[in-house]
Amino acid sequence: MSGDLADKLKEKGDELLDEKGDQWLGRVLDMGRTTLRARGIDGSLDADGVKAASKALDLLDENKQPFVRLGKVGFAWTMAHFVDGDEDAAKWKYLETKATFRERRAAMHAAGNAAFDERKEREEAWEETKDVLQKVGTLGLKFLATVAMAAVGV
Repeated sequence: MSGDLADKLKEKGDELLDEKGDQWLGRVLDMGRTTLRARGIDGSLDADGVKAASKALDLLDENKQPFVRLGKVGFAWTMAHFVDGDEDAAKWKYLETKATFRERRAAMHAAGNAAFDERKEREEAWEETKDVLQKVGTLGLKFLATVAMAAVGV
């Protein structure tokens, strides 16, 4: 499934809709809940799919901090790699995601140890991210990948 997502992400390239502010994840979660309601109503998700998708959204909402730094495109790529079972590629994408404005500003002010501390923070945040994604299960991952595709206009 996510091979399709990765192919679509590559195909869209620079046309992908990105957002890196603090609010993007809340909007993606809202989109996911709206999508979930529609799929439950129209019957395209069975009861197990609705349950898994709902759990995935709840886990993401409860553990959103490490995801916020990704932005929508980084989130979509991380989902694509993770769903494919390529944890190394997901981690690489997560760690190479550019720092947010707040992170860059903090690094300018703190200079010396800031880069080291930021890397450590990203490593720790990646572990939190991975734990959440492993908990959502296969159906939840597929649903989150679908939401990630919709969020970036794929």
